[in-house]
Amino acid sequence: MEHITNTIFGGLGFIGSHLHRNLEEAGLPCQIVSKGDSLPSGNLGNVYYCAGVTSDFRSRPFDTIDAHVSSLANVLKNCEYTSFLYLSSARIYRHSSITTEDAKFTIDPHDPENLVDISKLAGESLCLSVDNEKVRIVRLSNVFGNDFFSKNFLTDLMESAVVKGEINLRSSLDSCKDYVDIENAVDVMQQIAKEGKHRIYNIASGKNTSHKEITHLLKEKTGCNLIVEVNAETTEWPSINIDRISQEFNFKPTCLLEGLGKLVDNFKENYSR
Repeated sequence: MEHITNTIFGGLGFIGSHLHRNLEEAGLPCQIVSKGDSLPSGNLGNVYYCAGVTSDFRSRPFDTIDAHVSSLANVLKNCEYTSFLYLSSARIYRHSSITTEDAKFTIDPHDPENLVDISKLAGESLCLSVDNEKVRIVRLSNVFGNDFFSKNFLTDLMESAVVKGEINLRSSLDSCKDYVDIENAVDVMQQIAKEGKHRIYNIASGKNTSHKEITHLLKEKTGCNLIVEVNAETTEWPSINIDRISQEFNFKPTCLLEGLGKLVDNFKENYSR
């Protein structure tokens, strides 16, 4: 039997599946552990904990806690591994005035929007409680790529533009957030898992992209109409600091606007099948 050197929990999701493909293309033995599977025995090698609940966390609070904390605890407690990488979220920086990895957070548990952030921070705290410098955390910003089945902001916009011919925005054109390319993300995740000198890393582009920039490009590519809700609120992510991965791994992320045109073409091709 081939020696397993990589294990992905949540390997069927958007990030996990791209990571799996990337590892296989590099000829690196890899196994996937999905929800409901028994924990594998033996040394799992480099573990990537990609399991999680994202855009539908509001309707799945118990699943959110289970994926980000309870199941994580089970793996950390009962599995042997060479390294362990927990996928957290840069969304948590909504609760801090700074975006470096040593930021402190203040979160209101009364706001249901904060459940996913609280669960991610609980997962981070659990990882950091393990006295092992090989247990690390990555805080990912909004990952973009050929993810045409998820209900996230970019996919919704592309579907509206391509299929319906009209985008209806509920947030203002000045709203902005950080986006990071999936291939950039999985590449640096592997570097961090094997060589990371720190326990927490931000994975982001380091530059926010506005709704105005995105919808302008979508209008050019599809000829769609754009309607912005009257008195739409402006939601602005803080700019994510990526000094650590830039200096340690020479990380040079692809800008969303550079890759969005091709992404729309891929969406059109996928939709026409």
